[in-house]
Amino acid sequence: MSPPGNLFLTRQGAKVPPATCLGGNNPAVFQEVLSGPILPAPDPKNPAQNQHVGAFQFEVRYDAKLVCVQLVAGPAAAGMVCFIQDSLTAPGLAGLARIGCVTEGKSVFPDTMTDAGRHLADIIVRAQPELYSQLRPNQDNGIVAQLLDQGCQLADLQGHPIKIHSCEDADITFRFLEGDVVPDCAVDVLDAQNTAFRWGARKGSLLYDSFRDLWPSGQVNGDGRIDVKDLQFVFGRLGSTCQNPHPPQPPVNPKGGPTGTPTPLPTATPQLTPQPRINKSPTLVRLPLSSPPETQRCEDSADTATFNVTVKGTIVSPDPKATAELQQLGAFEFTTYFDPSRVCIDIAPGPVALSGTMTCLTQRGAAFVTFGCASTSKASPPTQPPGILAVVTVRPQPALYPLLPQGQGQEIVTQLFNDNCQLADLQGHAIPSKGCDGATVVISHP
Repeated sequence: MSPPGNLFLTRQGAKVPPATCLGGNNPAVFQEVLSGPILPAPDPKNPAQNQHVGAFQFEVRYDAKLVCVQLVAGPAAAGMVCFIQDSLTAPGLAGLARIGCVTEGKSVFPDTMTDAGRHLADIIVRAQPELYSQLRPNQDNGIVAQLLDQGCQLADLQGHPIKIHSCEDADITFRFLEGDVVPDCAVDVLDAQNTAFRWGARKGSLLYDSFRDLWPSGQVNGDGRIDVKDLQFVFGRLGSTCQNPHPPQPPVNPKGGPTGTPTPLPTATPQLTPQPRINKSPTLVRLPLSSPPETQRCEDSADTATFNVTVKGTIVSPDPKATAELQQLGAFEFTTYFDPSRVCIDIAPGPVALSGTMTCLTQRGAAFVTFGCASTSKASPPTQPPGILAVVTVRPQPALYPLLPQGQGQEIVTQLFNDNCQLADLQGHAIPSKGCDGATVVISHP
């Protein structure tokens, strides 16, 4: 059979899983072939003649909880009588498929000097519907199924055995293309829009879908919310396809070797890595009042105070996909809570976000604003931390103006609280950071 390979799963109609295993349209096809022509060997009954393949048989053992297997006789079996027991013809034999083909007569036998004459059978493997639900299109997702060849036999036209040297097994990795949340083997605008639409959704929300909760990665992982890391995970893979995945998704070899997961070597005691700090600057501002807006709408007020949401310190954490390199900022997110009876706020991208190709999203609630930006290209923003991520503009509610008469020195103090401050690299991996400091606003007449 073939070396380890990927089988990328795609949407099967209205729902992702197929109705039945055999009904799935994501098959992997292995060929059972002879590695070369049958070497000339004398026929035991007539040494003046050479042996020719008159019959063959083999069986495949597999995990029926993961896959189903269908066998189809190949070109070498043309003119033979074949007996097949597989998931289609003998579903009761769960985990076992077998085929045997014999030649009737002496004049028809495969010519093993040709490719077709060495092609004994096709092994068609499909994923069980449960696999589609157990996997997510996150990093390094995949479940490995092994196909074990057993009982491989060749016989000549008289039924004498023909010696074989080996009976090779095969492995296949079932997986989704990373970031392909609308599974069609391409990460494109549909995947980006689908994730962006659910940005901010948490477990328990009708918008939340665990299939799109891509970080942290793992076979069944996620953090219960769809945030900027999940969005950047998709953005960082735009243009990736099953034929040319970005980043590469090599198949897993459970027996080890170049495609397997290497055994980790002992490492030294890890050293503490300095982490960039996220906060508001300055931490206290004064908001002077002039006159209320004519519309009596807070967002129309000409009186404003601004804070910068900054990252202090450079990023020095290693890239999880290339540990010899440092992570580069690709996305960020934070939430600012405020007292809506006193102020309203607006958030705009800062110099770091404006320096690159970023898409910024805003989600508003009665007393909070969540703001996030993610890179839509594979290049990091040219301006990297330290720097200003976003600018928060604060305006007073019109109801405060009559509460603070001019010339009496009265003031109102309100707090802005930051939460969920996150940094992510281009592949959606979290960048370790600390701090999520808020700020104080003092409202008064000059």
